[in-house]
Amino acid sequence: MSDHVIITGVKRAREHIPAHELSQMCGRIGRIQDGLSYSADIILNDEDYETENALLAEEKKDARSNFNDIQKFSFYLLPKIISGDVHNKADITRFFEKSFCFFQGNKIDEEKVIDYLLKNEAIAWDTEAFYPLDIGQIAHQYYMSSGDVKRIRDNFRRVIDSDRDSDGAIAWALGNLETIKIHGDFGDHRDELENFESNLPPDYFCDDGSVITSALWWCMMGNGVPGKQMANNVRQLRKHYGRISMVLKEFGYDKQFCDDLDIRIRRNVSRELLPFFTDPNMTKSRASGLKWMGYNDATGTEEVEIE
Repeated sequence: MSDHVIITGVKRAREHIPAHELSQMCGRIGRIQDGLSYSADIILNDEDYETENALLAEEKKDARSNFNDIQKFSFYLLPKIISGDVHNKADITRFFEKSFCFFQGNKIDEEKVIDYLLKNEAIAWDTEAFYPLDIGQIAHQYYMSSGDVKRIRDNFRRVIDSDRDSDGAIAWALGNLETIKIHGDFGDHRDELENFESNLPPDYFCDDGSVITSALWWCMMGNGVPGKQMANNVRQLRKHYGRISMVLKEFGYDKQFCDDLDIRIRRNVSRELLPFFTDPNMTKSRASGLKWMGYNDATGTEEVEIE
């Protein structure tokens, strides 16, 4: 682990980060427990006096487990069902009773856990025992919530069947998931939110808390510029995309559609530039130049020079 942490700012999306989160960041140092002392520096400015006071206060934060949250608990329970360690409701109870959350006096609603996994088609049961279904197996394989996997399946089934040529619909399918959500501020690029919403087909509606995420996916497909304030959020989404792409392929969706989407997300390529990327050495700037020169694809452009 690191022996020195420097936190260069204490704001996220223009809001002050809670002091206990900053303390957690500082706690990443010196984890090897060798008895030595390690240091952390937090850089503050004149507007950060409230954060400074909170950090200097002697108030201690209790560690409280939220393992009894239905979605979170189901995520960790599913591998136990797949491995055969959990077969029934009584096994769910025994699994929970081994947790820190139970030690703190919390309970789990086993019926709600079962309903959640059944609703998301992660498991089925035959009165004797649970057994995993395809969504459960895929969720386990790609370390995702079964709710996200089911939404990926259902969202893209709708889009590919009816609106595969709509970037707004594709961004909606990527952004309206259960846990993969981004919160932030487009700052000077707020117009991109309106541009995304105007590109969304009229019978599509973003769930609460999903508009920002969907708009970011739309920008990442070469349709807009999310701005510097969202740069870190774009990087976070790109990290998730590899798993989302694999899940789409697990469900056997149209290979050409999936391959084109991979190029567009990974290379930030608009739909009009996509035909140029049959050339494996193509870059976005070169494709833009060729398009400006009147070419519609990469055919015969190998020797064309772009000034």
